[in-house]
Amino acid sequence: MKAYEYLVRCPSFPLIQKKFPDFVEFSKSVDVVPWADEYAIADKNPEVIDFLEFLEKLLEMRAISQEEYERETAKLPSYASKTGGVAFIEDNVVSFRDENPSEHVVVHEIGHCYFKENDRVWSASYGGGESLFWLILRKDLPLSELSIFQYHSWLRRTLEGQV
Repeated sequence: MKAYEYLVRCPSFPLIQKKFPDFVEFSKSVDVVPWADEYAIADKNPEVIDFLEFLEKLLEMRAISQEEYERETAKLPSYASKTGGVAFIEDNVVSFRDENPSEHVVVHEIGHCYFKENDRVWSASYGGGESLFWLILRKDLPLSELSIFQYHSWLRRTLEGQV
């Protein structure tokens, strides 16, 4: 299976295709391999994430009240993370933990392979290039993949202390 097959299922796909055609075309060459437990490198209390998602569904279905939701979430540890996917950048291979990953996980993992960057540079946290990707989409900025490559160059130079 190719990453493109996941990308086309994303709610933002039409906009991604319009703004980032090279990214979309590249996704057709990215292989998706089955998830393996050893890929869960960022897991810290992943069961908390699962329980939160369960509570959110209950709240959404009105099976619990907002007060019950807040009472239950207040009991949970303050930090949890769960690896949603992994990218093998040089091999253009990704893996998704869930059968139907969120569009952010799909874009994130394909982005690692496309931009050939690690999480310090390609991420939606701490001002990484993925943040610019979503800004371009959401705010309809007149920028492209080339803008993100340039931003990555500046970010890398800054991180390496060359600025």
